Formats: sequence, C-alpha cells, structure tokens
Amino acid sequence: MFERKISKRKSGRTLLTIVLALALCLGSFTAVFAADVSSGTEGNSAKAAITKILKMPKGTTIPENGFTFTFDIDPVKVDGVAAAIAGNMPAITDGTVTFTKSDSGDDAADVTTYTKESSDIFSGVTFPHPGVYIYEITEQQTGAFTPTSGWTENMVYSKAKYTVTIVVKKGTSASFIETIAVDVEKKDDGTDGKGKVDPTPGTGKGMVFTNTYTKTQNQPDPAQNSSLNIGMTAAGDYADPNQYFPVDVTVTKSALDTNTSSTYKAYVLGAGNSYDTSSDNYAGIESNGGYDGKPYINLASDQKYTINLKHDQRLVVMDTPVGTAWTAVDKLDSDPPLNNYIASGTINSVTIGTATGSKGDALSTGDQKVLETGSIAAFTNTYDITSPTGIIINNLPYIGLIVLALGALAVFIAFKSRKRGRTYN
Repeated sequence: MFERKISKRKSGRTLLTIVLALALCLGSFTAVFAADVSSGTEGNSAKAAITKILKMPKGTTIPENGFTFTFDIDPVKVDGVAAAIAGNMPAITDGTVTFTKSDSGDDAADVTTYTKESSDIFSGVTFPHPGVYIYEITEQQTGAFTPTSGWTENMVYSKAKYTVTIVVKKGTSASFIETIAVDVEKKDDGTDGKGKVDPTPGTGKGMVFTNTYTKTQNQPDPAQNSSLNIGMTAAGDYADPNQYFPVDVTVTKSALDTNTSSTYKAYVLGAGNSYDTSSDNYAGIESNGGYDGKPYINLASDQKYTINLKHDQRLVVMDTPVGTAWTAVDKLDSDPPLNNYIASGTINSVTIGTATGSKGDALSTGDQKVLETGSIAAFTNTYDITSPTGIIINNLPYIGLIVLALGALAVFIAFKSRKRGRTYN
C-alpha cells in the first residue's frame, strides 16, 4: 500500500515535469514564431516592406535617370480558395524602390552597395472580410533604368520569390492585419529557398532582393576606346625611337562581372592610331576575330603578360567594365637592364613617380581600377647617359655655353690687367 502511494507520487511528479517542459518548449516556439512575423493591433495593423540591395563595382556611379525597381504582388488564395475562384482578394499596387544619383553607397573591398526599403506595401489596402490571404512577391526582370548612350549596361535582376501570408482579424470597429508571415520560396539566384523572414519595416532583413549592375564603354574601335590605355614615350636627344620597352600588364575581372568570357582583346596602336600589333610586341598574337580583321593580343584575367612597347605606341585593352582591376609595370630592370633610362609616369595625368634603370628600378602603377572616365597610363622613358668623364651628355650644350662665358671672362680680365700694367710703366 505504501509502495503504491510512492509510485503514484513519482508518476505525478514525472507528469508535472513533462508538462512544464512542454510549456517551456511551446514558449520557445512561440517566441521564435513571433520573431518571424510582423504583428499588429486594431488601429495599428501589421506592416511589411521590401528591401532592395544594389551592388556595383567600386567606381561605378548611378546613371542620371537613376534606377526604379518594381515588384509584382500577386494574389494566390484566400481561406484556402484560389484567388481566381474566390474573386474577392484585393489587388495590391506594385511595390517600387528608387535609387538616384545623389544616393550614397557603402564601399567594401571592390564593391559599392546601395540599400533602400520600400514603404509599407499593404498600407491603405482594404480587405473585404477577416481571413487568411496569401500573396506572392517577385521582382520585374526589366525596365529598371533607361540605357545610357555610349555604354553597354548589364543589370542582373533578383529571382527571389516570397510567399506572404496575411491574417486579417475582426476588430471592435474594423478589421485589421493581425500578422504578416513571409516564407522564402526562391533565393536571388533562383534556386530553392527555405525558412521565414521578418518583413517588418526598418529591419532590412525581410524580403530582400539583391541586384548587380555593371557598365562597359561601348566603343568597338580600339582607336576611340579609352577604357584602358597604356602608352610609352621615349624621350631625350639620344633615345632610340625603335627601342622596345617591356611592360608587365595584368587585368583582373571584377567579382560582379557576369560576362561569361574571362579574356580581353588588346591592340597595340602607334602614332596616328596605326595598328602596330606584331610579334615584336608579343610573341603570341591572334590573327582571327579582331576588330576589322586586325591582329590582337588575348589577355586572360588575372594573368601577367609582358608587352613590348616602343615610342608612341600604346596598348588598348577592350571590353573592360568599370571596376576591372589592372596594373602595369615599366620594367627598366629587365634582362639586360635599361641602365641609361629614367622612367616617369602618370595615370590620367596624375604623377605616379619615377624609376632609374641603372639602379635596377621598375615603375609600377600599383593596383588600379578601370574608371568611367577612362584609365590612361602614360610611361615616359628618358635616355640619360653619362660620359666617361662624368659629364652628362644631355647637358653638354649648357656646359659649353658656361665654359665659353668663363673663357671670355678670363680673356677680358687678362686684357684689363695688361692694360693697367702698361699704364703704370
């Protein structure tokens, strides 16, 4: 009898423990669920916003006319009945998010990111009765911008899809949106999504649609293309205009560049925009597929190429979107070294420094990006030879004039001295 009482007490305690554990779990589930929905009360309905993220290579600017992204909000069903059958689901005005040229983005690494949020997409909507309303939200895949003359622009639109479940509750004076829950059906790349997100305005973590935008100078003629030019000038009275100078060139594709090709056509142009591309510039030239049948050099992304340039030649690299990374190195330290030259250089007319061949130096542009205004690197290699006497030959004309002047002065002083001597005698 006593053992039965103990057994009953243990069973009661066990049951109480289980109930408490379930209550705690239920509380946890409720908290999690609550964190994934937008909640409202009568007079202050639940709200939902769309978050638009736009990514562009660093250095790319928003066009004058800006971007306007539009989102379709399509009815699916109400209280389990398809919208087409029910016929009483309110039409929701397309959501929009606009970016203007004056907007500021956040720079991180090589990417500029712009983020904006729409207003409450269900503001002002009147639902005919309490119930559960389901909508789907997707982004329109065209029409976000007006093309800019002179540019090839590429917008990769988000393929995300969200299912929105709206619970409308009857209030004391009017119905209101009690909760809005959002399920992720598709991710930005169109693959299957999962889980829920909180659409409450201000979170920036709800219905997110991420796009990327790139632009490339639309100029097929290398002679007129300024997206990336690397030029060489041989200066000095003793410089050989036919001397080739090795230049290491590396062009690297931007992480946001969606072009399937990872190679760039490059042409060597001479004075008067003559097409000079030959094996003297680079051994592995391509003869087919170039502009107007001209030979070219094929540059693979993130690979270093040594291109030989002589006086008045420039390397023109085509189809490089804004934000494409590049470097160029004037190799006075080549083998054999170009001891008699001093290198100087500019990028878009801004001085980048000097290098001396006799010291085994090389002049590098450093890490650069293709700009909307173009990227023009100009190297100048000046012949600066010193004679065995230690006199710089380039300065001989000036030294001669100085010597002549000093000689004339000496003759004048000697003449005056003799004249004085005669007078005293």
